[in-house]
Amino acid sequence: MSDRPDRTRSVTVRIPAYVSSSGVTWSWPIDHPLSVRSYGDEVVIEGDKIALRALAELLLTLSEPDTPLGCHFHLEASKGELTPGSASLVLDHDEWDE
Repeated sequence: MSDRPDRTRSVTVRIPAYVSSSGVTWSWPIDHPLSVRSYGDEVVIEGDKIALRALAELLLTLSEPDTPLGCHFHLEASKGELTPGSASLVLDHDEWDE
């Protein structure tokens, strides 16, 4: 049991859809890169609200039932999605728990 009260609010999020003929079409918001850094056994992902929402949308896409195994996303500094010097980030999923 948590000591914190259960507080939630509704949020509308546009989730990029998987299309069997073309995969997932997505783009990173210009001028809103994430930073991915590793400090020992910790990984820190940092970004502004727009970048964090874009990351959440990609993660939600992977959680959709019609997104097949093998669908994954690469975020890289060289493509402007991550800040210079960031570690590359791969978002992937393994199997459904259904």
